[in-house]
Amino acid sequence: PDPKPWILLRESAFGLVDGGDLPEGVPTPMHDTQRLLYLDPSAVGPAPDDEAFNLSGLELELLDLDTDLSEIGSMDVINARAVESALARFADGDDDNGDPSTDPTLDSGAPSKPDQEAEVSDDASRPEYHRPDHSEFDPTNYLAVAAFYQGPSDVVPDQYRTHQTMHKDALREHELIDGPWKAEGRCDHCGTSFHHGVCYRHTPSGLLVNIGHICARKSSLPIPDKDPSRTIVLSLQDRWHRWLTVRRHCL
Repeated sequence: PDPKPWILLRESAFGLVDGGDLPEGVPTPMHDTQRLLYLDPSAVGPAPDDEAFNLSGLELELLDLDTDLSEIGSMDVINARAVESALARFADGDDDNGDPSTDPTLDSGAPSKPDQEAEVSDDASRPEYHRPDHSEFDPTNYLAVAAFYQGPSDVVPDQYRTHQTMHKDALREHELIDGPWKAEGRCDHCGTSFHHGVCYRHTPSGLLVNIGHICARKSSLPIPDKDPSRTIVLSLQDRWHRWLTVRRHCL
């Protein structure tokens, strides 16, 4: 028997599978079939030994993410989107607050104006007076003193060391408002517990207000210069984008 038809069939089959040239005289199929192409494995999906992306407890706290998101695999699309959204929310908070170092109203060396001292309300020691929903709340009356950490770890993160000292100095030199932080270490704005906070001095009264970093970003109050939380998240964002870029265009 003539083996040619079988040879053509075999070569055609291999050509359809590996994307190579079909035998001479054999037309390329136009319907009822698909040609399979072998691609670089990294373009199809993660390699078997692909490394997951890890977030520290500190990073999870700052992004307000659950602890089960501490490890993101290459195929964890939903969890990856959650991290991406959290980073975007943090960045939006930065945009809303602007750059405190360029705001002339926040000059720590500028003394309080005499008329400001005269206008201090009798309610200035109450926490309600310093909340954004109060009728007399004015963000320009607050100076960002320092960021601080009060989490469960006895070891203060390196990024907070300078600010932690500044916070302790402020506590020695100024009185606190009679709010949740003075009583139980909770946020003077919302009353909840927090690990990462910001201390503000109400310039008309000289009293200190301590709030969690999430409330600080939502309240239009200035963020401290060289904010440790921002330093940590920017480093995380850089790692995240480098890890994600390699995997984003997989099939």
